[in-house]
Amino acid sequence: MADSDLKKKFTLGASITVEQKSFYDNYGFVVFQGVFSAELIAKVTEELERQKTIVADSGKTQINGVPIKFGIDSQNKVIPQRTPFMNLLSPIVNELVHDPRLKTLLEFIPNSRFGFEERDGVVINHYVAGGKSKFKKLGWHTDSIRDIFYLEKVRPMLNVGIHVSPSSAAHGGLRVIPGTHL
Repeated sequence: MADSDLKKKFTLGASITVEQKSFYDNYGFVVFQGVFSAELIAKVTEELERQKTIVADSGKTQINGVPIKFGIDSQNKVIPQRTPFMNLLSPIVNELVHDPRLKTLLEFIPNSRFGFEERDGVVINHYVAGGKSKFKKLGWHTDSIRDIFYLEKVRPMLNVGIHVSPSSAAHGGLRVIPGTHL
C-alpha cells in the first residue's frame, strides 16, 4: 500500500463506485471531498457556534441520558466539547445529516441504516488542543466497544464524519489506522 493511496479523496455521486467500494474494503475508510458547498458549511459553522453558547448556558449536563463533555477554551470560557444529539437541538444540523445524498453511503454496508436518534445521535466534537481543555485528545479507541457494553454482538458500523473546520494533522484531524475499521 502506497502512502499516496491512503491520501486519495473521492467525489460522492449518485451511487458508490467499484473503486470506492474496493478502497473501503481494503482500508476501512473513504474520504469524500467537497460534498457540501462552502455556503452551507459556513451556515452550519455559524449554527454550531450558536449552539455551543446555548448548550454551555443551558445548565444541562446530558441530552437523552448521554453526558455532554465540557471544557475550557483559550479565553477561559466553558464550552461543550462533545455534544450528543445535536440533530435534536438544531434544525440546521438535522437538515444537513438528512441530505438525501448521504443515503448513498449506506451502500458500503448492506442492509444498513442511519440511527440519528439512537445511542448518541449526531455528535458534535469540538477539540481544543491547549489551555485547560479536558478534551485535548480523544486517543485511540474503537467505535464498536459500545456494542459490547450493551451486551450485543459487534456489528459493522459506518461512522460518517462531517468536518466543518480544518482537519489537518496540525489541527488535530481525524486519523484512521488503515484496516482497523473493517
